[in-house]
Amino acid sequence: MATVEPSTAMESAPGVPASARAPDQPTRIDSSGLEPEGLVCGDDSAVAAAFDDPFHAQLTVGPIDQTVHLRPLTVAERRTVIHASEASANVDAGMAGAIGVAGAGGRYRLIREVGRGGMGVVYEALDLQLERSVAIKSLKVRGDRPAQLQRFLREARIASRLNHPGILAIHEFGQTSDGRAFMVMRLLRGQTLRQILDARAGAADDLPRLLAAFLQACQAVAYAHAAGVIHRDLKPANIMVGEYSLVTVMDWGLAKFIDDPQPDVVLNDEDRGTPEDLHTACGTVFGTPGYLAPEQARGEIDRVDRRTDVFGLGCILCEILTGMPAYRGTTPAEVLRQAEEGDTAAALARLETCEGPEALVTLARACLASAPEQRPADAGEMVEALVTHLESGRRRAEQQFVRFFDLAIDLFCIASLAGTFLRVSDNAVRLLGHPQRVLLSRKFLDFVHPDDQATTLAEVAKLGRGETTHRFCNRYRCADGRYVTLEWNARAVPEEGAIYAVARDVTALQPDPVLERLRDERDSLLARVATLERMLPKEPLA
Repeated sequence: MATVEPSTAMESAPGVPASARAPDQPTRIDSSGLEPEGLVCGDDSAVAAAFDDPFHAQLTVGPIDQTVHLRPLTVAERRTVIHASEASANVDAGMAGAIGVAGAGGRYRLIREVGRGGMGVVYEALDLQLERSVAIKSLKVRGDRPAQLQRFLREARIASRLNHPGILAIHEFGQTSDGRAFMVMRLLRGQTLRQILDARAGAADDLPRLLAAFLQACQAVAYAHAAGVIHRDLKPANIMVGEYSLVTVMDWGLAKFIDDPQPDVVLNDEDRGTPEDLHTACGTVFGTPGYLAPEQARGEIDRVDRRTDVFGLGCILCEILTGMPAYRGTTPAEVLRQAEEGDTAAALARLETCEGPEALVTLARACLASAPEQRPADAGEMVEALVTHLESGRRRAEQQFVRFFDLAIDLFCIASLAGTFLRVSDNAVRLLGHPQRVLLSRKFLDFVHPDDQATTLAEVAKLGRGETTHRFCNRYRCADGRYVTLEWNARAVPEEGAIYAVARDVTALQPDPVLERLRDERDSLLARVATLERMLPKEPLA
């Protein structure tokens, strides 16, 4: 498992008391009980102190899913290991303990410990050979407990076969001479969906971003389903939203091939660790109670298939739309009872009254059906429904945009910050007289009066800095050679590299040059007359 965040069984959701929150973690780990030299990983594997072990360790820094991977040290490398207590005078003891390995002989250089638990350790490390940061997940196994190693190996095999950008990649797997198994994995940075949901002030907040992340998660699971793999522990804590909004589905420790004839590996009480661990409690019940499908909660292993994952995804979608998990209870046992009974009545009622898109509410309700046959067949069907909804929204926006272009009385255009028109309305073509292909093929500065080009460039520069344009005027050359004066209001969208601008023809409001010249001449003559009058004597001549 990749989960390494120390947590309690109950977490609080926005606006929901902790006592009413469904458990979102597979294990109940009291952070106060963690030893400073141990580590927690999602499968609750216990490992001895990392710095005293004959292996290099690395760790993935996911806020919830942090994975540890280790490699045996050679005899020569072991001599290079510096323990904090043995650090020389010119080496900071804390730094030596954080780095773990001072010599250059080992491939993985330990950076820091991310978490520890009853059976597992997670580290962040540096791959010295390829010069990259990686995560190392380690599991302490014993020869008389093959179930531990079997599950750990199955997790590595499944994850390594799923070559998808949304699934955590496995770089290496091995076992040390002292029985320590390890995986080297891609290092993740970012926030879990659990953290993002908990940070929301209301259910409607950040909905577009959350739905985009959820779609990516569904696409990753759909890929796994197409490969014949089911996850069996889908929940917000196992979805990482990383840099550049890249979404990764983590913790494949409970995953299995649907057609695998081998029965599930069930850890006995001695293998599992603490009796309150819900991740592998109740014999054949696997998963997190707050996101369990009824057949999974009841331990009906023969009925667990792709639609079981669909239920878990439906629970996540329900929480995105309503701000609350599908199951709510004061204790993990109560939540597990609701899961066993398929009691989603409260969740369906909340979906009915939420303000989410109707198509997505319908999808969530279908996913939460108690009977598997009433749910979408797999995550692929969910992806199709999500894409259809999102594309229909884009089509509606595009239709409204085109309608605005066609009906706008003023000239409307979209321009690039590089100085070209990307799109112009029909009114622009009618006003300027240039064909649309001409307007789109040249720099818009080519149409601006030479005397106005400097001020126009200055205005574009302001837009590039995020400032808005308000009632800026310049003159544009028409196809017949005359100039019209346009008054612009514009705003840039830096992430699109575009300027959205609207202009109106104010030529009729501009003063006539001939009249202005005559007025200037009149004012000059009047000024001369006034000067002459002042020069005349004030007393009348005798």
